[in-house]
Amino acid sequence: MGFLRVTDNDLILYRYLFEQDFLTRNQIKNYVWEDLSNGHIDNRLARLTKENYIKKHPDLSAGVGSVLMAGSGAVGLLNNDTIIDRMLNLKSSFINKRKFIRAYNDREKLNFARYNHDEYLNNVRFILENFVEEYLSYRLLLVYNRNVEDKEYKYTRPTPDALMRDNGRTYAIELENTLKQDFRYKEKIFKGYEKNDRVDTVFYICTSRSILDNVNRLIKEFSPRKTSIYVIEYEKLMNAKEKFIAMVYKRKRNNNIEILKKFTFHK
Repeated sequence: MGFLRVTDNDLILYRYLFEQDFLTRNQIKNYVWEDLSNGHIDNRLARLTKENYIKKHPDLSAGVGSVLMAGSGAVGLLNNDTIIDRMLNLKSSFINKRKFIRAYNDREKLNFARYNHDEYLNNVRFILENFVEEYLSYRLLLVYNRNVEDKEYKYTRPTPDALMRDNGRTYAIELENTLKQDFRYKEKIFKGYEKNDRVDTVFYICTSRSILDNVNRLIKEFSPRKTSIYVIEYEKLMNAKEKFIAMVYKRKRNNNIEILKKFTFHK
């Protein structure tokens, strides 16, 4: 491995790759390195790949391009205290606690069964993470609970696709791009949230209207007593992201979750 100066942009990319498993080339351009030119991005990704800081896999959704994962070089940086200190203060949207960075590890291969689901989920994160105090991804929750003795964030089932914490409250995100059995929703997931004393609000983000209608029907049939469950159409959230951002900034971070509720189909 040759000498390569580690930039803050590199570290931001590595943190996302550790926390989300992978990013597509388009996600890097649109959300992570949005201020850089396509040429600069391509050159840097090629250099990072050559030096084993990142690794490429075929883009399963488009059939062209690539998806990126953290490589051995990025993992090796986690032994450097100076790098860890830099990672702590990169972006306000990251959870900046050293124990989470210490819990990062390598991922040998993609989970193909979750690929499409996780590609949607990455896009949801890039919209929502900037408007809450903490955003914890599914992978981050799993890795943290497996490797860190301090269980401040230890989470029991159901493990959500993400957790958001803001103003002393915790919210769960569930991304639905395929339907589960009715029994699983009612007896496993909904009942699990009813028994969970950490989460009182769940947002179901559904990638199709048919999934949304089914989830909404099941919520009404289950009729939760403690947990508020909201249903949001994925495309509606994506298409309204600029409006959502403007509404949040207008309120200066107050009641951001209430703004998110405005995008729900119905409760």
